[in-house]
Amino acid sequence: MDTGYDGVGNDYPDLHLTLPYKARRHHPLTEEQKGFNRQVASARIVGEHTLAQMNPFQVLAQVFRHSLAMHPRVGAGVVNRRMALQPLKASAVSM
Repeated sequence: MDTGYDGVGNDYPDLHLTLPYKARRHHPLTEEQKGFNRQVASARIVGEHTLAQMNPFQVLAQVFRHSLAMHPRVGAGVVNRRMALQPLKASAVSM
């Protein structure tokens, strides 16, 4: 998650959420907090790049109104095959 979801932990107390620290007015981030934010960002970027590879396949973004047996999963299959042949950057931290 990113800093835009500040306070979501209050809405879902039973889930383990990893949120980066957010600087507040007159309370800048410490070096430890900045390091933690870098680790969170390095883990998030892998998922963000995977989703970006799926964007050209509009069939995954639109509402599919037919039976699930007819659902074209070609886009996800192409991305999975591409990532198997040439993986994205590995996350520095497994979250």
